[in-house]
Amino acid sequence: MFPSSPEEIDDLNCKATITYNGTTATGIFKFNKDGEMISFTTDDRWVDSGDGIYEKRSWSAICSDYKENKGFMQPTQFKAVWHYDDGDLVYFDSDNMKIEFK
Repeated sequence: MFPSSPEEIDDLNCKATITYNGTTATGIFKFNKDGEMISFTTDDRWVDSGDGIYEKRSWSAICSDYKENKGFMQPTQFKAVWHYDDGDLVYFDSDNMKIEFK
């Protein structure tokens, strides 16, 4: 999964398109002052509204608590969030996530 050439919004935000296994989403990557990605937010995700009807909804991936692993800085906490009109739904919340390099 590699983003397209980013379009700079400001010093800490850029817009880019990512593609993975044929699924594409365009969104905003937000970084902190240390250059760590803290979130990716898109309106290109589809969700079943519960009655078999799919609709596009805002969705965010939130990363935090970066630690070094074999010379790479990586987040150890990750959340996946659907943004609904009546509030957010965190449907994945990882604490001390570990990524293995092969």
